Amino acid sequence: MLLLDDTQGAQDFYRKETEMLCARGFRRLDFKGPKPASVRVYQTTIFYRNDNVLGI
Repeated sequence: MLLLDDTQGAQDFYRKETEMLCARGFRRLDFKGPKPASVRVYQTTIFYRNDNVLGI
């Protein structure tokens, strides 16, 4: 499992890495919302496979 924080706007920058992870069986889960004391929308991304520590 791999957790990346503040991935908003980074899709193009990490496109090759994202495609490689997906090709190796990882699934992607994005969480979007404001941080404390902020009104901007931020994103955290989790890449995971079956039988991971979170059970997702």
